[in-house]
Amino acid sequence: MEFENEVLFTTTQVDKIFEALAKAQGQFKIIHKSHDGYHGKYANLQDIQFATQEALSSNGLSITQSHDQSKIKSVLGHSSGQHIVYITKFKDSASDKFKQASAWTFMRRYAILAMLNISGDEDPESYGDVSFTPDDGLGDKAKKFLDKALGTKEPSELNKYISSIQLDLKRLEKDDPDEYNFISKKFSEHKKTLTKKVH
Repeated sequence: MEFENEVLFTTTQVDKIFEALAKAQGQFKIIHKSHDGYHGKYANLQDIQFATQEALSSNGLSITQSHDQSKIKSVLGHSSGQHIVYITKFKDSASDKFKQASAWTFMRRYAILAMLNISGDEDPESYGDVSFTPDDGLGDKAKKFLDKALGTKEPSELNKYISSIQLDLKRLEKDDPDEYNFISKKFSEHKKTLTKKVH
């Protein structure tokens, strides 16, 4: 029998699974945040698994996940049969299957962090106006635009290049706002650097 509360399901008895989880949480390793994300350093799924897998397994705990379009279902199971099911909903607006897979991975990561009550991201507020590469990396077009822009040597050369790709930038802004905002910020930073050199 399961108890349901919109986004949380549990077996009737949860004493054994909570006892095991409490022990495991005290044995988790420090999570290494090895990647640059849009809002700071973050731990990917492999980093999270490395920090938690041994403690979970030794206490009879396991995690399984499945996805269904805009919903991730995560199950924290115990060897006794007791389990907790977490439902994580998100707006899936990915434009292709690769971006969709990236969104699923992103939400799987956050679901596990919440389920185990651990932190795998640095606080974005501490970074002020610093910009990081989007979680799923830059697409080929965005990277090409950025590389060419950063290769310019004069403010006028940069302005001319940006003007020549305006239609492409508008499409990028519509298809992937994160990538657009990221490279636009880099354009501005590069322009400021070039302007200082001129003066």
